[in-house]
Amino acid sequence: MTPAQADLTAERLLQAVRREPVIWNGQMIHCTISIGYASFPMAGSAADISLDSAISLVDKALYVPNAGVGTAPV
Repeated sequence: MTPAQADLTAERLLQAVRREPVIWNGQMIHCTISIGYASFPMAGSAADISLDSAISLVDKALYVPNAGVGTAPV
C-alpha cells in the first residue's frame, strides 16, 4: 500500500465513524477516532530501530491530535 492509499484509507475510516452515530441505551452518540500508520522498516531512516520501538513511536504520535481540539493528520 502506498502512502497515498494509506492516507485515503485512513480518511475513509475517519469519515465513516463520524457519519454513523452509535445508539446505546436509546441515546445517539457521535464518535470520532484517531488513526495512524507507519511503514516498517522506516523508509529513508539510517537509524536501526526495532519493531517494538517503531510501534511505541507511532503509538505516542496518535496522542498528539488529542492534545488539541478537533482532528489532525499524523
